Amino acid sequence: MEDNYDSEVTPMIQSDPSLNLSPTKQNNFVNNRKQNSNNRLFTSFLILFLVFIFIAIVAVPILQIVLGSLYINECPIDHRIPIYLIVAGGATLILFITLAMKIIMEKSSLWIIPHGLAVLFCLGWFITGSVWIFHAKSKVQHYRPDISSTYCQYSVFNCAFSTLFISYGFLFASVWNNNNSSK
Repeated sequence: MEDNYDSEVTPMIQSDPSLNLSPTKQNNFVNNRKQNSNNRLFTSFLILFLVFIFIAIVAVPILQIVLGSLYINECPIDHRIPIYLIVAGGATLILFITLAMKIIMEKSSLWIIPHGLAVLFCLGWFITGSVWIFHAKSKVQHYRPDISSTYCQYSVFNCAFSTLFISYGFLFASVWNNNNSSK
């Protein structure tokens, strides 16, 4: 009976020779998998960060348009301030679109002129808005709408004032960047 068990053939599992890795190759394989995992994590983080930045950049002009439209008649100290917000928001969105098209179609000079015109319009509108907002800044109050000569709705004026300073920041950063890149 014992011979009977010995004569049975047990199937032999053959391994793939490519899976027989030396310890060095195994370490390289593990390190490559870790590096690929880190690369995917970094790429995911970078994409998420860029999406967040894009949303933040686009949200500001949309906020300008919305606040200017909602409170168009609630800034009697200078009725042009809500209009400034609406136009500044729209012009900024157009500026972003022309910039994106100029970058995407870098070999085409088609978008250079529309982008240049958008830049000039935004600069002129920025200067105009600065005059209106700074002129009203010293007299504005947000609490007594019955005193129309000095009243402007809080959100409208603060949005206009804040985005004006954001624009100043971008303007100075752009000038500084152009000066450094020309050296």
